[in-house]
Amino acid sequence: MPCILGLMIQRVDRVRWNTRADLAPLLLEVRARVEGGEDAFARIADSVGMSEFALRRAFREVFGATPAQIEFGARMRRAESALSQGMSTQEAALEAGFQSPSSFCRAFRRHRGTSPAAYKRASSAHHRERALR
Repeated sequence: MPCILGLMIQRVDRVRWNTRADLAPLLLEVRARVEGGEDAFARIADSVGMSEFALRRAFREVFGATPAQIEFGARMRRAESALSQGMSTQEAALEAGFQSPSSFCRAFRRHRGTSPAAYKRASSAHHRERALR
């Protein structure tokens, strides 16, 4: 039976992260995955010899937002893009990963301060103005 202390030392000895600059490439990869909707913190933290908490804390310090906030912002950008392209509210909700249009509308209103329908109207008016120039 292996010694537990020996297993712990092997795990900690993998990589030593001394500065946030050492973590920058890793955190950029993590952010891209978070924006894509993937929750890979446990797996990535384990692969680099960090605790999940330490990786999340470093992420928040570097980006100024939690992973959940980053993911929510990415979902809202996908929804805004879908609405700007003329998709319906229901289609935009699905595009952004929401299960119900009503929960999407509430989240969108909290995020943008306006309803998805009003955003879509304003966006299409803006595009028409630009086309006339």
